[in-house]
Amino acid sequence: MKHERGLKAILVRGIALFIGVMLAVLWLVQIVFLDDFYEATKKREIKAAAKSITLLVNAGNFSTDEAELIGERYDVCIDVYLMNDNRALSLMSADVLGHCAIHNTDERSKFTIYNIAKENGGVYLEYFAFDPEHGLYYGVDSEQYKGSEEFSLIYAIVEPVEQGDILMIFNSSITPISATVKTLYTLLFCFSGVILLLSVIFARQLSEKITRPIQRLTESADRFGRGELDADFRVDGYSEVERLSGALAYASSELEKTERLRRDLIANISHDLRTPVTLINGYAEMMRDLPDENTAENLDNIINESKRLTTLLEDVLEYSRLVSGTVRFERKEYCITEQLREIVSSYREMLKKDGFTLNLEYGSDVNVIGDRQQLGRVLVNFISNAAAHGGESREINVKQVIEDGWVRISISDKGPGIPASELSGIWERYTKLSRNGERPSGGSGLGLSIVKAIMECSGGAYGVKSTVGVGSEFWYAMPISKA
Repeated sequence: MKHERGLKAILVRGIALFIGVMLAVLWLVQIVFLDDFYEATKKREIKAAAKSITLLVNAGNFSTDEAELIGERYDVCIDVYLMNDNRALSLMSADVLGHCAIHNTDERSKFTIYNIAKENGGVYLEYFAFDPEHGLYYGVDSEQYKGSEEFSLIYAIVEPVEQGDILMIFNSSITPISATVKTLYTLLFCFSGVILLLSVIFARQLSEKITRPIQRLTESADRFGRGELDADFRVDGYSEVERLSGALAYASSELEKTERLRRDLIANISHDLRTPVTLINGYAEMMRDLPDENTAENLDNIINESKRLTTLLEDVLEYSRLVSGTVRFERKEYCITEQLREIVSSYREMLKKDGFTLNLEYGSDVNVIGDRQQLGRVLVNFISNAAAHGGESREINVKQVIEDGWVRISISDKGPGIPASELSGIWERYTKLSRNGERPSGGSGLGLSIVKAIMECSGGAYGVKSTVGVGSEFWYAMPISKA
């Protein structure tokens, strides 16, 4: 069985591991490597003092006051001699430490340091310990000073000059830090235990705060997956979780809307399919059983209902292709005004039989870039919609207007109008509007949804204005081609 690792456990382990690593580094720095750091610091200080004194010597400045200032700054003792003819002439001295090795040894010791420095290329560095029994300083290995005794670090530099050699001797006292290490060890031991405990508590609190909204979202997602479309995804938390919550809530509302529309589709399509199928079946059985009913009128009724059924199925399939993105839009430049004249002219003759008057008003010809066939379908759907709901006036007006680089085409009727409460839903899928309490006959309820899909894919605009008892005006617009 695969081991499950929750976010909370990962956060707790991660934070605890990070704190543990930081404490380990602190232990290494403060306990294990403290002697090395201390030694390196002392060497750095004594060499910095030597550099400052060398600059003074090279400049011919042998001021004792300057030497004392440098010695106090770096906590070192300083002796500067002119070595010539087996004589050591003191040029500058600064006794800062009090009981240092270079100020408590005889002249012979100075020559010993001088000779060793000369043999080593003009530089000499060594640790010394004091033997109180014999009153002598003796050299020791650098590892030996890490005990409990106090040691002296002697650093010497020889600079040749015209009169001889300048010997610069520096002494830094290295105090034993074993007691300090023991104190730090005790403090760090207690401190580490407290820090680890606090880090675990902090990690648990932090992980709980981070994972709580995620757990709530997961529980809601589980309910949503089981079919509870009303699962609540609203949670309070950090911005990333709030964005995820908003996305899931939006997805939930969209799926709930889709489910509602699916039910409406089944109801609408079932109703619309049942009517033509029932009529076709009824007429066919009547013509079979009653020879006298085998008339041209009944055959026309069957043909009309078949056409109505075909139109319904074509609308459903076309809308499905549009929303799925399988319809390819061939965007080319063409004259939309010419298309307007052609479609209006064609439908004017068709609607004239039913007593409709189809008027057209436009100015200059304009070109747009789009799919000619699909945009033509928008106009046809709007004209058909106006004819279906045009009311007793039987008058439909088509108008082209140019506004701010756009061409706007409106189709208006003088029908009963659309109530304001229904305007927001007219572009929804499978929606049929109720006009004066009566459900319209015919149509698939997809005409305006198809218009919406086409215009959104074309990059155009669309809309409707309607007043109950006055009429409706549907419109669509496209940017004018500047080519």
